[in-house]
Amino acid sequence: EDELLAAKANLRAAKSALFPSLNITGTVGYEAFRPNLITSPQSMALNAFGGLIAPVINRSALKSAFMSANSMQLQALYNYEKSIINGFTEVRNNISGLNYSNEALSLKTKEAAILEQSMTAALNLFKTGRASYLEILNIEQNILQTEMELCDAQKDQAISLVAIYRSLGGGWR
Repeated sequence: EDELLAAKANLRAAKSALFPSLNITGTVGYEAFRPNLITSPQSMALNAFGGLIAPVINRSALKSAFMSANSMQLQALYNYEKSIINGFTEVRNNISGLNYSNEALSLKTKEAAILEQSMTAALNLFKTGRASYLEILNIEQNILQTEMELCDAQKDQAISLVAIYRSLGGGWR
């Protein structure tokens, strides 16, 4: 944004150089090459009216400087728009990742609760002699696997939150 403001200021400066200006200085012709020209009226007049005549004489150079400043301003504008679009895209992608992580965490939580219920049912069946101990071990293995996946889902959710925080401008990159 600051680069865009600087480009606008450069464009205004280049545009103002196209117009004549009257500069009052204390030199009064002291910039002459020969001593007899220092106090001549022509030297004083050229010194006073140089700002008025210079834009007419240097018109093509001033126009090219103006066009260059204009193109630099357009480039700064396009870079600014590009950074805004990239930032929006990054935030949007991170929000989608967070939504995905939340959904995965919710499903894994439900799966863990269902496996805990199936463990209770399997223990009751084992006590009555209708299930083998191998079935209980399989259910415990599934519970352990689901709990590990639940931890991974919580980690992914935390990573997504940090990514959103960073994409919104927080933290270091």
